[in-house]
Amino acid sequence: MSMKPTSMLHRAVLGSVCTLAILSTACSQRIYWLPESNFTLSPDSRLPRWFALPTGYERKDVTVEIYYYLPPFGKYDFEAVLVGPAPDCLQLEHKLGTHRWHPETERKGITKDPGYIIASVDGIEEVIEHRERGDVFYISDDPELTRELKRP
Repeated sequence: MSMKPTSMLHRAVLGSVCTLAILSTACSQRIYWLPESNFTLSPDSRLPRWFALPTGYERKDVTVEIYYYLPPFGKYDFEAVLVGPAPDCLQLEHKLGTHRWHPETERKGITKDPGYIIASVDGIEEVIEHRERGDVFYISDDPELTRELKRP
């Protein structure tokens, strides 16, 4: 079966567009891949040290959304967004970083709760705690867990 010339042209154009998109993403500091998962900070948890409470806001006014990415390449695989109060829920600040399994999670198995992740943003590491399945996370200050952190 022979391929029509227009079909070959469309494939060539599509391949070129995909290649350019991949190359521009690899050189960019933004993440353009779909998140593997995302979570919202519990109102009972403190803010991660990556974010300072903006002037005029109280802790109850803001939350943090995090996104874990599984890109095939690139410098960042973690995103944190400081979000303002409802109804606007404006993005107040945005950070990119990396994440890895906490050794405690690796020891007991990644499928057992609670689960812990070490996330690094701007050289600051935090222990992220996923207490149970769901879309909520906490910042842990448990000395047994934070012992694994590299302090800035």
